[in-house]
Amino acid sequence: MSRIPLVAGRRVVTGLLAVMHLAGTSACTLGPGTDPSISSVSTESSDSAETAAATGTTAPESGAASGSVVTSTDDQSPGVSPDQAGAAVKQLLVQRANALLSKDRASWIATTDQTDPSAAAELAAYDSLVSLRVPDLSIDEPFDVRHLEESAAASAAPGRWQATVEVSYQLPGDRLPRRTTRTVTFVQRGADWRIQRWLGPQDVWEAWDLVGVQAARTEHVLVVGNAPMDTLVDRAAEAEIGRAEVVEVLGQAPNAIVIVPATAQQAARLLGRQDAAEISEIAATTSGTRPSGKPAGADRVVLNPEGWGRLTDVGRRVVMTHELVHVALRATNTADAPMWLSEGLAEWVAYKDVEMSPKLVAASFLARRPASGH
Repeated sequence: MSRIPLVAGRRVVTGLLAVMHLAGTSACTLGPGTDPSISSVSTESSDSAETAAATGTTAPESGAASGSVVTSTDDQSPGVSPDQAGAAVKQLLVQRANALLSKDRASWIATTDQTDPSAAAELAAYDSLVSLRVPDLSIDEPFDVRHLEESAAASAAPGRWQATVEVSYQLPGDRLPRRTTRTVTFVQRGADWRIQRWLGPQDVWEAWDLVGVQAARTEHVLVVGNAPMDTLVDRAAEAEIGRAEVVEVLGQAPNAIVIVPATAQQAARLLGRQDAAEISEIAATTSGTRPSGKPAGADRVVLNPEGWGRLTDVGRRVVMTHELVHVALRATNTADAPMWLSEGLAEWVAYKDVEMSPKLVAASFLARRPASGH
């Protein structure tokens, strides 16, 4: 991976040139492009006091919680089986799904352990889901349910459990549900059960895990993130132009969803990585899964703010268009195209209106080939 000077007409610009394929992702940082503009961008944000509180360690006041709670006839976890604990956490998660569906914030709060330092973050997740217009959540049966009393965790105590659960949801613009795996830590206090955290340290983040998430919307693009609103608006403009370029060549393109986190570390977590250094050469990545035998229906273009910030205006346009070609191809095919085809087409569409010699474009692509040759 290297920085390669690119010539557009008489102007010499330098962009970070790299293509990296993560598990289930297609990523690139490229340059250059032109200044985008767009006439209509709507913006939204969540302004709840609890969302702001989630940036610190202060939990919402326990007195704010109301609604139903899960109870057990057993007072102590040693008398509780994994099946019983699994049923309890499933009921808590279903209560959260119903709370989101009915916009019942108090019911969501009632599922949360207000004595835990993560309580504010759990409440912020509800505010983010509402802000992003997620209508509901689909909860699968919990698995790998285990009692944490005998684990190595220093904070483990009697009554503390952990389970893994698959959650499905859709953002506006998704054509299929997006599935995510959540590690849920929950606790029994007396006869009551509460969730402490529904995001494990190794879990892949979703957009709602970004504290203070906001949204900018255009006709065909949804940009969400906790970056400043003017940044989200700029990315929406670039994505709208990039999508139009894809439609010009392919004849169609799905609506785009772009995630713009505030930090590279957050971008890494959205991509299932633990360290920002693992994505230091990436400016943007198309991430998502494809259901067996079906086209992808819930892809995200995740931006790395550090890599993106090193691109020129022209580079940002090229990178965005490149990634939206991947989104369009994955949305219309039931299997991944060969790399030479998907990357070649993405390069051609992204660069077709840029004044640059084919030789230089080809050289930049060859320089970015993975060491494995794939």
